[in-house]
Amino acid sequence: MGKLDKLIKGIGASALTSVAIDEVAKMASKELEKRSHYVKLPDVRSLPVSEAESILQDYDFKYSLVKLPPDAKYADVLINHVVRMTPHGGANVDPKTFIKIYYADEQTIQASQVLAEKLAEEKALKKAKNQANIKHVVDVTAKVSSNVTEKLHLKKSIEKKEEQ
Repeated sequence: MGKLDKLIKGIGASALTSVAIDEVAKMASKELEKRSHYVKLPDVRSLPVSEAESILQDYDFKYSLVKLPPDAKYADVLINHVVRMTPHGGANVDPKTFIKIYYADEQTIQASQVLAEKLAEEKALKKAKNQANIKHVVDVTAKVSSNVTEKLHLKKSIEKKEEQ
């Protein structure tokens, strides 16, 4: 029997349970008190950067604008609009929380479109190669199958001739 088992037996399970509940309640109260002044972060995604800045300034948030690097997933976003933000919009945050606003400018979007086109071409090429491989496997399988069938018929023909 371990020390914890002896302690539980000595104190009694109900007393230990009430102590644990009291401790959890204290911790929860501290967290709630700590978060009582938190505010809901407005979701500024898809808004123009200038409008997002205005909204964050109205809430007195400190923020920075981060230009995204080119990536195929940004090929269709709007120029100088918020693509994402951290923390996420709708989160309850301390008013002193620093916010990062990610956006794509015209150059980023153009480079992203080039990347997206390359990705689409690579995907089409890969699909064509896969289809060619599948056709090859089907052709080889059909040829092997016909060869086996011919050999079986030939064998049956020889057996029939021998029986006669």
